[in-house]
Amino acid sequence: MDRKETSDFWVGIFNNQDDFYAFVGENPDYYNEDDGSETKYISTFAESQGQGWIDHDFMEVGYNSDETDFATRFTGHSYADQWISEIAGRVSSLGLGGVNAIIMVTKGLIKEPKSVVRDNFVLTHVGNVEYPI
Repeated sequence: MDRKETSDFWVGIFNNQDDFYAFVGENPDYYNEDDGSETKYISTFAESQGQGWIDHDFMEVGYNSDETDFATRFTGHSYADQWISEIAGRVSSLGLGGVNAIIMVTKGLIKEPKSVVRDNFVLTHVGNVEYPI
């Protein structure tokens, strides 16, 4: 029996690695007790997607600003040999040069995946891919 996984993918162009990891990293205050008067988010990425919680066990992120092509920069990610050419093709067809970040999240954990534009980055949701695992 062939097992398959489907993940949503985002690619980004960030000013630097610190900006990227500040965006996707867990908010340490998330676990503090509070009065519940405001919505809390596990990360700025989760907030950008309208999700209070995203289980980081079902998420993979990476930043690589090497002067290489997209596939070479991100080939080290889980099951990349199964999805890298598809995502690289989407990046190329969208004319997204200079991509230095990737986010993968198991499909369904984010109800309405969105692209995000901020002063220090552009993050584009490029859809999902089903691949064997």
